[in-house]
Amino acid sequence: MTIESATFQTVITRLEGEGTQGKPQAATPSQLPLNALHLEVEVFQPRDLASDTAAKEAHIRTLEEAIYQTSGNTLEPLVVWWSGCRWYVIDGHHRLQAYQNVHKRGKVKVRAVPVRVFKGTVIEAMTEATRLNSRDKLPMTKDDKANRAWKFVAMDKGLSKKQIAQMCGVGSATVARMRQVVARMKEDDPEGWQEEALDLTWKEAQNYGKEQRQFSDDWEEKQAQDWAQRLAKTFGKKPSGQPDIFLRAVELYSPKLMQEIQEAMKFIIVEHMRESGETLEDYALDF
Repeated sequence: MTIESATFQTVITRLEGEGTQGKPQAATPSQLPLNALHLEVEVFQPRDLASDTAAKEAHIRTLEEAIYQTSGNTLEPLVVWWSGCRWYVIDGHHRLQAYQNVHKRGKVKVRAVPVRVFKGTVIEAMTEATRLNSRDKLPMTKDDKANRAWKFVAMDKGLSKKQIAQMCGVGSATVARMRQVVARMKEDDPEGWQEEALDLTWKEAQNYGKEQRQFSDDWEEKQAQDWAQRLAKTFGKKPSGQPDIFLRAVELYSPKLMQEIQEAMKFIIVEHMRESGETLEDYALDF
């Protein structure tokens, strides 16, 4: 199993490219080896796997016991999709983890697992993944459903309001509000709105534009002080003691944020030089 890690939009673009450049599905297998299965949780797992870890681990342990006790040591087939280059799991992430755990312990050698093949485009596969996960034994949270609906709205692939609402288990009114936010983002940034939208959760998207509406002379300073207190409470003096590690952590958290920080620092330096009359060489001597 291979877990890919990238932004949502990057993954979607790559998967669409695999379908264009790859090979047509030659067969419809009923089972596949573990090492032939790939994951793209950003696209095909609508639940937040980082949240409610205790419930997730308990669910996986239950599945492991079921593997030991079931004739043939198998569970319900994983649902897989052929991209043109690889087989991706679109439903059954926890089952796959359970198979892996059991295999590593050595009590049962799991070389191949039962699968059911879904055929369609990457968007149709994502839609099917959402539909199947919404009825899974480990249910999607309210936030999971809203975030998945927001992704579909932000992708702007022509799905109707009713389709998104039914598929993700949210209200039509919620989808309508999401579309209103997308419309504002398109108006503000016709070229780059989608990349920004796909990086947001629905809660974050709901706050889009509020900063501008709430802005006052001291608002930004109050926000900075609040964030500074949160950083101090979480990290103490570690960032100042090991700035390289802290900056690397910021970059791992969000490459886009790191890039924006670098741009902001350039602006601050230029403004300082303009006000002080210093040259870049003079400014460098201060460090």
